[in-house]
Amino acid sequence: MANDPTALIARITEQVLAAMRAESGTLASPAPIHPPVGTCTGDYSKFKDPAAKSNVGEPRQDTIAPGSSSSSRLPALRGFVTANRLAAAAASGAVIRLASCAKLTPAATDYAKEKKLTFERATAGSSAGKSTGGVTRTSDKWAWWIDGRNDGVDHVAAQLRSSLTPLAARRQPTGLIEAIASMAKFITSGKAAGGVLFVESAAAATCLANRCPVLRAVVAMSPAAVDDAIAQVAANVLIIEYNWHGPAAMRALVERFIAQPRPDLGAIARRMQEAASCV
Repeated sequence: MANDPTALIARITEQVLAAMRAESGTLASPAPIHPPVGTCTGDYSKFKDPAAKSNVGEPRQDTIAPGSSSSSRLPALRGFVTANRLAAAAASGAVIRLASCAKLTPAATDYAKEKKLTFERATAGSSAGKSTGGVTRTSDKWAWWIDGRNDGVDHVAAQLRSSLTPLAARRQPTGLIEAIASMAKFITSGKAAGGVLFVESAAAATCLANRCPVLRAVVAMSPAAVDDAIAQVAANVLIIEYNWHGPAAMRALVERFIAQPRPDLGAIARRMQEAASCV
């Protein structure tokens, strides 16, 4: 009887009710006490463990063999991969593919560790053959130039130095043509996939850069404008008016611009040819 849990609970209940009566002077009737349902034996063999199916808590491999069927249909992420881009890729449930040039931002690295994501690193050769401006894209570097000096631009260039290559053109407004010509040579020679021009005013830079056949230069004031520029004209030169943006905003625009793959140039090239024959 001393080991009967029902009797022990009943005795505790009686003592609590007695104390309540003494304090308030009211009567209370205890609720019926039901015996425990079943007995725990410690045998869990009849229960299905969902964790065993999903391997929760088990370390996952960082890479898998290229060509895996689970990831072969997903495009490889390029450039700087943010946490948001990782989350979108992870929503498919497949292994996340990274291009050979891709780099995770600190926030993306933390997200990957937290979610225990699995990655496949594409080989350098798998990214070859991308077309940009009518030439074969053989580099994941991006040329950049500024028409003067700006602390914010210097900060962004330092943060993205693994992807941005400075041009040797004079860093003053009179060096614009020189910078455009140098950027075009970088692209046609395969040394750069495209470029970024940091200027005080975008009017002259936009007009003159687009006189060069291999350049498709756009001014993008927002991330949405960057997306439209890539989707509509496969832009390969981004022009940023540095007086209108802080370092964080400029870095976000550049990262977004250099990370996204370009669409096929077929229809875009035809429209450009039609525009070129307008005279």
